[in-house]
Amino acid sequence: MTFMQSSAPLNVSEGERRRFSRVRIALAGRFMLADGTEHTCCSIDISPGSAAISADIRPPRGTRIILYLDRLGRLEGEVQRVFDDGFAISFSVSDAKKRRLAEDLTWLANRDLADFANKRLSARVEPAQQSATMVLEDGTLRGVTLIDVSLSGLGVRSELLPPIGSVIRIGVNRGRVVRHFEGGFGLSFAQDDAGRASPSEKITSNAMD
Repeated sequence: MTFMQSSAPLNVSEGERRRFSRVRIALAGRFMLADGTEHTCCSIDISPGSAAISADIRPPRGTRIILYLDRLGRLEGEVQRVFDDGFAISFSVSDAKKRRLAEDLTWLANRDLADFANKRLSARVEPAQQSATMVLEDGTLRGVTLIDVSLSGLGVRSELLPPIGSVIRIGVNRGRVVRHFEGGFGLSFAQDDAGRASPSEKITSNAMD
């Protein structure tokens, strides 16, 4: 599952005359350094020529890396900028590859924006039982408070904010962290969990876990 927001329609025909438009999208991935070490990451936004990446490990500017992103595959490039939560990379790709990336990003944006619009129609309810347990990818357990729930996901209040793109479990439900907000985060249920129970049933399951 991805969550994205298109900043402007992609127009690859103008790619030689101006910078490509960027698309906000969370795609899980990993990157490899020259020493062969691999590190997990998640995209923040992507254009056919560059990307902003969220990661705990932030390579210095000028570092060459190999980046693998879900649905986009392998991309090579150089770190252009480092910021608090990650870094920006400029891709070393041909014009033909940029056009293919533009097509892939357009397809993902059109598909996921429609999917997000549909999911916004899902009724969100405030759970009667708000206390739940969060299980992180490394097995760490933390208590959290459920803000609201729908068939597609949860709003969670938590002092600890898992990285965007990470997969966690709350109660019996697995999901991917798709956004942060002040004091918490939004979780989108995994495909095999979404729609499996009504919101009230999900809350009951969370409370009993």
